[in-house]
Amino acid sequence: MVADDKIRIEAPDLQTGFFLVRTDAKTSYFVQPDRRVFMDARQSSVLTELLVPIDPDAPCLQWQEMAQVSGSAAGGAAWRCDRIGAETHDGRTIVKYDMTSPRGRRYSSWIDPRLRYVVRIEAYDGSTTELINVQEAPQPDSAFMIPGSLRKFDPAQLMEMVKHSDVWVDPAKDSRAVPLK
Repeated sequence: MVADDKIRIEAPDLQTGFFLVRTDAKTSYFVQPDRRVFMDARQSSVLTELLVPIDPDAPCLQWQEMAQVSGSAAGGAAWRCDRIGAETHDGRTIVKYDMTSPRGRRYSSWIDPRLRYVVRIEAYDGSTTELINVQEAPQPDSAFMIPGSLRKFDPAQLMEMVKHSDVWVDPAKDSRAVPLK
């Protein structure tokens, strides 16, 4: 679902949750209603970088901005995009690009210029993501909101809790890490 700068990504392999992306607020979350939590998505999926509204003539600009949000553009790496040409798919004119992510991963993408959105992504490992059953209609604001009853899960906080528990073994003090003489 898309409404202006708000995106909700649901996919068959994300059965326990969905992504909420706000390009205006430069945020990306993974929401798991059944666990009653949400967390920063960061680098958990390239979809949060690619499935955003874009300029079909210069898609790398928006993808780069989202790569900075996710942290995958750390160290100054940038998206590279090469326009291949126009094609027709399902009666719509689409523009094909070959591109390389800041992490060096290669993809082909097909962009619908009227929607200003990627409708198909094909990774060079053979995996494909395709938008199906695209229906243009107003979307409810509630579809792009994190329910107030959910709490934010922070993996770093969890690690700190574990470090202060009786199950944590400090690697610097672990006798198993010291070679025997």
